[in-house]
Amino acid sequence: MRPNPYHPSASNFGSGRFFMPRWGVVFGFLGLALASCGPEEPKILEYQLEGPVQGTTYSIRYTAPPGSDFQSSVDSLFLAIDAELSAWNPNSSVSRLNRGESLKPSEHPLLKAVLDSAAAYLKPTGGRFNPAVGPLVRLWGFYQKNPGAFPDSAAVDSVRALCGPDRLSVVDGHWVLKSGSAMDVNGIAQGYTVDVLCALLDQRDVHDYFVEVGGELRTSGQTVDGRLWSIGIDRPVQPEPERPDQPAERVLQRILPLSGKALATSGNYRNFRYDPVSRKRYGHSIDPESGYPKETVLLSASVVAGNCTKADAWATALMVAGLDEAKRLALTEPGLEVYLIYLNPKGVFETWETPGFEPKE
Repeated sequence: MRPNPYHPSASNFGSGRFFMPRWGVVFGFLGLALASCGPEEPKILEYQLEGPVQGTTYSIRYTAPPGSDFQSSVDSLFLAIDAELSAWNPNSSVSRLNRGESLKPSEHPLLKAVLDSAAAYLKPTGGRFNPAVGPLVRLWGFYQKNPGAFPDSAAVDSVRALCGPDRLSVVDGHWVLKSGSAMDVNGIAQGYTVDVLCALLDQRDVHDYFVEVGGELRTSGQTVDGRLWSIGIDRPVQPEPERPDQPAERVLQRILPLSGKALATSGNYRNFRYDPVSRKRYGHSIDPESGYPKETVLLSASVVAGNCTKADAWATALMVAGLDEAKRLALTEPGLEVYLIYLNPKGVFETWETPGFEPKE
């Protein structure tokens, strides 16, 4: 599905193995800033909260009066989300569900919210965003420490039958997951986490903020010096020929001003498996219909939407769709702005974007 799996470090801040953020990079305006009318005590502070979490890192910037440090509340939210959504935590709600335990949705509100959101995107994306793809993700060895050999066609066909959208149902007030199936919420969990953090700030009457988890991000208002937040989008640079199993160095493709919107990017150029025998790279974007990682000239899909849950789900779906279908979907889905980076027949980077991707002055 998506890069950066939920990782055990989500429940152990400051320790464990974690990855750097995936995509969007914020430029400037990130130092601790003060806004004051004179030498007296500043009336507005810019707060910075950041650290390792969910197998990656998070960064939160917001302006608020003195005494508005919400670090403890943020830490509590991350722990609550880990307890329900982490595929790496064997005691999380989603892990228990995937083991076949009988769970009541009402007792697992965060997992219920994520699964409900995922179900809402199934039809609009033509089935390309499907959290029931979990068995295929496992089969292809993504997010595993020792993934093992690549599967053959017989194994793919066998497991693909376990990934239908009807594999999860509610019977007598309990989730029922059919045998052999597994829910993978990694394609939406970080976007949902961003939205939960934004809701916390909204509830605290904070209106100017930037919230990012693993590169998925959402902004509101402006920076402390009155500018729009500036967001960088990676260029999907391919691995070097002499190091085909390692991602290339990061290079920026585009800088985007953003306020009151969310941005999520999905791509296959950083999270992939390399087969030294066939010398082929397999991206993490698995097509639920074919059962195979999607082979496409589309290298990355960046989505701007009103919330990060939606942006995250659609970025995943567009990568699975491939270039031509991604363009069609981007122009038909309301409230979506899209920026695609792909290779033309000559192997040169080209881009395509919807008319409203970047706000005009």
